[in-house]
Amino acid sequence: MRHCLWLMAGAALAAAVFAACGGDSGSTPTPSPDQTAGFTPATDDGSPEPSPKVEPVPERTGVEGLDAIIEGFMQHDTKNLLLPNLRYSVLPCGVEPGMGGSPPCRADQETGTPVEVMPFSACEFGYYRPHEFEPILAEFAEQDLYGVFAATPEVRFPGDYVLVLVQPQPDDPSLEMASEVTVKEGRIVGVHGSCVLTPEELVQEHHLGEPIYTP
Repeated sequence: MRHCLWLMAGAALAAAVFAACGGDSGSTPTPSPDQTAGFTPATDDGSPEPSPKVEPVPERTGVEGLDAIIEGFMQHDTKNLLLPNLRYSVLPCGVEPGMGGSPPCRADQETGTPVEVMPFSACEFGYYRPHEFEPILAEFAEQDLYGVFAATPEVRFPGDYVLVLVQPQPDDPSLEMASEVTVKEGRIVGVHGSCVLTPEELVQEHHLGEPIYTP
């Protein structure tokens, strides 16, 4: 009798272990996460992620791109307000070598390869690639805004508007030296540092007339 009880207990234990391990075809599988009650799987509805909030700039002229550039120079904010409003020229490199000619080619580029450059002149003229021009722009952004004018044929780089900037002359801080930033279709397309002219002289030399905005 005792022997039969041991056999019955062993059989019951084996059946329980077998069922717990899912050994027969009727066992219930462990639910996956998306089958668990209360679980809602993530879905991709194709909607784009929200863009970062961009603070509106003050309306100074009514020209949206121009107003952003004006604000960038007034706030000395190259990263957020000036860099997004650049328009580089795309020109073939090495076609006309020398000062004032085509932008130079890199060693790994063939003559005539299109390159992205910004025209810049101070005491000398040259074309600057983005990684070269952006530090230059950051330096100009530290200057003060003198006024904004409609562009004329005499400005260094053709465009719709010019921003005249001003800073003290290095050899005589009591005197001011002017620079000129050309804006075309709401984008900066060229920068000119006069090296010697005061803002009044630059305005006169380029026949800029009355400003459309002054700080």
